[in-house]
Amino acid sequence: MKNRVIRRLLGSLFACMMVCSLAVFPAAAAVSSGAEEADEWRLVFNDEFDGDAVNTQVWNRFPAAIDNEDYFFYGSTSETVVCPENVYVKDGSLHILAENNPIDLGDGVEHKYRTGILQSRNKTELSYGLFEARIKMPDLPGSNPAFWLMPHKYEDGFSFIGLENSKGEEGYGAEVDILEHIYTDGNAYQSTVHWGGYGDGHKSWTAVPKPVMEGDPYDWHVFAVEWSPSSLKFMVDGAVTAVYSGIAVPQGPEFLILSLGMGGSWIGTPDESRLPAEMLVDYVRVYQTIR
Repeated sequence: MKNRVIRRLLGSLFACMMVCSLAVFPAAAAVSSGAEEADEWRLVFNDEFDGDAVNTQVWNRFPAAIDNEDYFFYGSTSETVVCPENVYVKDGSLHILAENNPIDLGDGVEHKYRTGILQSRNKTELSYGLFEARIKMPDLPGSNPAFWLMPHKYEDGFSFIGLENSKGEEGYGAEVDILEHIYTDGNAYQSTVHWGGYGDGHKSWTAVPKPVMEGDPYDWHVFAVEWSPSSLKFMVDGAVTAVYSGIAVPQGPEFLILSLGMGGSWIGTPDESRLPAEMLVDYVRVYQTIR
């Protein structure tokens, strides 16, 4: 993910203890995303979003509140503010709402747009396995729907990720962007790995050519990564689209993030005639191999 501006460091919002809240099933489960047939997979976490509210036992709606001291700007400018009420469950899906709804934070800055982020730090964190989500992206220029992973252990907000000596050091991982869609890419999207921090030492790998979704990109699609100690295998709708096997393959637990960015120099200006718009998530599932 690109160009984050944080008023209060993400790490200060949550305790440092990791709490595992996983749905574990005693039998092998079917895998819908096209993992290797020779592997046996066990479903270790899932959220089907069938209730009437976000399950806060396994997720955090970030941030916890909006006030003058505790908020999060999304994008390369502060025009978009993340609001917890813009993430909700309805009609069997998770909804992340992007809207033109100005908010006055008393800082003299125009904050035109609101959006949402759902993440699982300190609640659902896993190492290795098949991570997948069935997502319907909004047909919205100037938006950036994403499904990604971040390491449990980091410092200074998002500035500390993926040291090159991370192998074997639990918690020193990488940002793994399973899905990151920019409207101008059409049926293409990005799968990217970031490590080395976001400063001068930042390094990244992006799948080239970019993976392509068959059919309507704004219909339902399943995005996945199969993560082993030696590689990250990216998939869309069951088809392998790219494989990364470099130094930055994470070696410790990572948490899940679903987000809908808007605005900024990289994403572009939202088409206000198409707002409000929503990113929908049918389910999130994580499988691990049976040993």
